[in-house]
Amino acid sequence: MRNRIAGFFFAAVTLLAQSVPRTSDGKPDLQGIWMSRNAAGFDVTEIAEGHEIPYLPEALEREQKGPRVDPIAHCAMPGVPRITYMPFPIQILQRPGYVVFMYEYMHDQRIVKTTPRDHLDGIDLWLGDSVGHWEGETLVIDTVGIEVNPYTSVDRFGTPQSEQMHVIERYRLIDGAVAKAQIDRYEQSEGTVGGGNRIAYYDPDISKKGLELDVMMEDPKVFTQPLTARVTYRRVTSEWSEEVCADNPVDHYKDEWIGLPRAGHPDF
Repeated sequence: MRNRIAGFFFAAVTLLAQSVPRTSDGKPDLQGIWMSRNAAGFDVTEIAEGHEIPYLPEALEREQKGPRVDPIAHCAMPGVPRITYMPFPIQILQRPGYVVFMYEYMHDQRIVKTTPRDHLDGIDLWLGDSVGHWEGETLVIDTVGIEVNPYTSVDRFGTPQSEQMHVIERYRLIDGAVAKAQIDRYEQSEGTVGGGNRIAYYDPDISKKGLELDVMMEDPKVFTQPLTARVTYRRVTSEWSEEVCADNPVDHYKDEWIGLPRAGHPDF
């Protein structure tokens, strides 16, 4: 009986591996334009495990007393991990040894090397220093060195992060029907959020794979334990569109101007 079960399990895993589209170097083919219309960019608890943030008391106090102005309202880059769950399309490109993420929002790009190397030392970047590798069918990206400034946060509500933020992303292809069911269940419960190309819509062909991201955020200055979350993406059929963020010096929220510099006169 055990041999039958083991044989069935092995056959199922083999069939799944065979059904996954692959690139020329044999890696799972994640390429395409993907989108997840969730509200995690505004409130990360929307996708967090247990819908709670494991705050340290001092970090919770900082979040509660902090400004309620979203930095991206003034064209600040979202940074990692927030950019991974913004409600804008993401295009993924693959080449042997590299995976490229092209985000429609502000046309940000991440070029992730998937061959071993050490993290950069003493250099902080808005999108951090990302090093990738493959674990079977899963793309794993390890990111540190994320720029921290008064405008950096995990979401719109100001969930803080420190210079010790460490993010691990795990991307894998999943069944298209499962991806649709997961997104439908979320949207029926929470509604939809659409950004970028406002006519973007999901590809109705559920025979095509969906994409799932498990993200873990470790920050010993903010969280008592790692904050884990899951994002489900589907392919969209709309074309890539231009997205422009023009800084607006108007105070969008009364008495909460975050202090970005203003030009005294037009500089163009």
